[in-house]
Amino acid sequence: MLLKKSGLSRVSYRPIFLLLAGAIGFIGCASSERLKVGAVPGGEVIEAEGSCPVVSGDVRGAKECSLRDAQKKAVEKVVGVYVSAKTRVEKAVTIEQNILANTQGYISKYDVVKEGRDGDYYNTTVRALIMFQKISDDLKSLNVLREPSVGLPRVAVIVSDLVGKGGKTSGDDTELHTYAANSMGESLIKAGYKVVDPEAVMAAKAYESIDEAENNPSAMNKLGTKLNAEIIIFGDAKASPVQMDPSMLGGMKSYRATLSAKAARVQTGEVIQNVSGQASGLDAVEDAALQKALETVGKKAGDDLGRDMHNRLLKEASISLTATNISGFTALEELKKTLSSTSGVRDLFLRSFDSNNANIDVYLEALGKVGVSDLASRLTDSLKVTVVRMEGNTLEVALP
Repeated sequence: MLLKKSGLSRVSYRPIFLLLAGAIGFIGCASSERLKVGAVPGGEVIEAEGSCPVVSGDVRGAKECSLRDAQKKAVEKVVGVYVSAKTRVEKAVTIEQNILANTQGYISKYDVVKEGRDGDYYNTTVRALIMFQKISDDLKSLNVLREPSVGLPRVAVIVSDLVGKGGKTSGDDTELHTYAANSMGESLIKAGYKVVDPEAVMAAKAYESIDEAENNPSAMNKLGTKLNAEIIIFGDAKASPVQMDPSMLGGMKSYRATLSAKAARVQTGEVIQNVSGQASGLDAVEDAALQKALETVGKKAGDDLGRDMHNRLLKEASISLTATNISGFTALEELKKTLSSTSGVRDLFLRSFDSNNANIDVYLEALGKVGVSDLASRLTDSLKVTVVRMEGNTLEVALP
């Protein structure tokens, strides 16, 4: 009876065993499905190859090393989308120590596509699901993702000091005083501008010819060429003594200065920025009080003008590009490559990317002639994009 029961058991359980085996086989096939390159929920699958030398016959060590190298290269590709080549060099240590040294923190999962020894090297190709947003967030927290600054032009400052009644000097004096101009120039230099040396301005007799240049674009262009400047700042700084009871100032001398100036493009004569301000100077010596007032108003005007001109030039020298229908990482790379290679484009800043849409600030050469229509034509010819909207300094395109 025991043998018979045992025999029946073998026959009865065989179909169940086959069903279980088939189910296990099906599960195994499903779990071994490889990642496919492209956008997926939560990130992007990137393919990259790593390589390491086989040292002293240690194949296992080289295998592990090449896997880590492949993973690092996958993360590097994503970092390269967010960070310009210039910033990548400037912030190399920060990126290496904080991002690339922690690649596992940005890889959700990966597949080894190919691996093997090739001579003295072990090579590994992986497909890794990279978490784009986490990399972007960490780059921002490290202050790596900052907008490029606009290329600042070369500036000549031609601002005359005029001193009112009661001062030691006046506008009719043979000696020309440029306290305000020199102070303004120093402020602009600190702000990143290239400023024509004051001695070169004097040698070119710029103060004598600025009246004509102010009302004649051709003369402005000629003066700018002579000074090798792209922008000329011209105007007057006026100073006069403060009329007060001397006892209230404790014997000190006080002067009040006001300044009014304009910044104009050499190429066209167009006034792009106006600036005005006032300041006081106090000193026991009258000439020193006068000088302090003019230098202070010059510095204040230089600070204001430097900031305002920068904002104006930044707006003019950049194009806000929105690209839709981006199929994935490779398409975004190709878009950035096309933009970077366009004549007149100085730098790029990826403001956002969500696998299908990207917002990119395209920075142009300072005072360049490249505009939205030029960029649209370049993208249409190279990538066959469709122009959705083109208005002012805004461009929206859809990739094919």
